[in-house]
Amino acid sequence: AHTLKGTAGLVGFHDVTRLSHRMEDLLDLYYEAGRPAAPAEIDLLIAAADLIAEAVEGRADPAAFADRHAKLEAVLG
Repeated sequence: AHTLKGTAGLVGFHDVTRLSHRMEDLLDLYYEAGRPAAPAEIDLLIAAADLIAEAVEGRADPAAFADRHAKLEAVLG
């Protein structure tokens, strides 16, 4: 997530940068804070990764980025 965030920023994919940043923040909570991963959070991370893959393929809905970002923000508090 960290590498994706930086690389996407370098090439101007700002939606991918913002989304991968929030994904990284959630993964950091699991790793650094020892927070257990809830199944719904894992599903959200997978959905965010799928959306990024769709963006790479040129078929992502731009509105979906705002939705996934908002859901990650809600999880992060």
